[in-house]
Amino acid sequence: MQHAAPSRLRNAFAALAAGLLFAACSASGSTAPDCETAVDCARGQTCLAGACVEGAIDTGSEDTAADTSRIDTGSEDTTADTDPADTAVDATTVADTTVDDTDPADTGLEDTEVADTETADTGAEDTAIDDTTDTTVADTTDTTVEDTTDTTIDDTTPVCPEIPLLDFNADLSSSEWLIVGDAYREPAGWLELTGLAGGQQGAIFYLGSVLSRGDTEISLRVSTGQCILPGPCDSLADGADGFALSIFGVGGVVELANLLAEARPGEGLGYAVTPRAVDAFHIEFDTYHNAIDPTLGNHVAITLNGDPTNHLLWTETPTLENNAWHDIVLRIAGAQVTVLMDGVTVIDADVPGLDFKGGYIGFTGSTGGSTNYHRIDDLQIVQACTR
Repeated sequence: MQHAAPSRLRNAFAALAAGLLFAACSASGSTAPDCETAVDCARGQTCLAGACVEGAIDTGSEDTAADTSRIDTGSEDTTADTDPADTAVDATTVADTTVDDTDPADTGLEDTEVADTETADTGAEDTAIDDTTDTTVADTTDTTVEDTTDTTIDDTTPVCPEIPLLDFNADLSSSEWLIVGDAYREPAGWLELTGLAGGQQGAIFYLGSVLSRGDTEISLRVSTGQCILPGPCDSLADGADGFALSIFGVGGVVELANLLAEARPGEGLGYAVTPRAVDAFHIEFDTYHNAIDPTLGNHVAITLNGDPTNHLLWTETPTLENNAWHDIVLRIAGAQVTVLMDGVTVIDADVPGLDFKGGYIGFTGSTGGSTNYHRIDDLQIVQACTR
């Protein structure tokens, strides 16, 4: 059903009202206006074209109830639609929401059924996994590797003293070397402990660094014989007595000097200090048989604590006294002692109860009625320290 436009209806009602007023005025025969405004009229009247008429003019908004007392000039009334259900939304589907309630007056949310009530996966669980994993890997792993690994290495690994190769090509400094008795540095570039003379005893000890406790490797070259220059040399004379590499664990240089002043020559090879108690390690190169020796021939042996009578490990070395240079390597690893001579292993065994504690390293030698040169060169020390 179509309705006339509101403006056309208002014009029609206005014309009708004017016509009625004009007719009333004509019937009365009056030409003067009864009013100018609604104030000039009685209650319930309206001033229209100079005449007071009953009722008021409806000028406008939609009425929500039937208007029987006014002239309706306005927009469409909702009461014009006699079916009030027409204003309701019956079973209207808006997007995913379906209204199943047939009672339009009931607007409660409980009557509204949302067709799509399952929200698509927003990845909450994925976010938790991603965040947790990233945090654990980035923070925990980095902290453990950088902080814990570095701290462990720095705190538990001691620093060994760095001892350079000692080749004896320059004069010995009194601040770095202790020279006792008949020992001296040969200007040709090695250490000489006795010279070729009888009844000699000498010692040279390194003061530049004290060896630390722990596994140690020491290499050097040695030569003993009766020829004036090192090198292969045959001699029918029976040389004596020998020399030793010693490491004394003492409290300082003064104590070391006093200890060496007490050491016995001859069979004692310049390191024997018993019965004085001392912590020491020795490798001796013996070229003369004495009653305390384990064999009649030349030998290399391991002894401890200034006692040359107790040969813990030993081996005969027939070529030791040929005046040539011999390469010696000494390794101490826990209780195990290994000695190589010219690349050949001559000693490799445990020393029961050995606890190498380090100390001052040096050399002693002696002669008696028989003599030999006792030479040392190219001393190198490498340590793997422990606390």
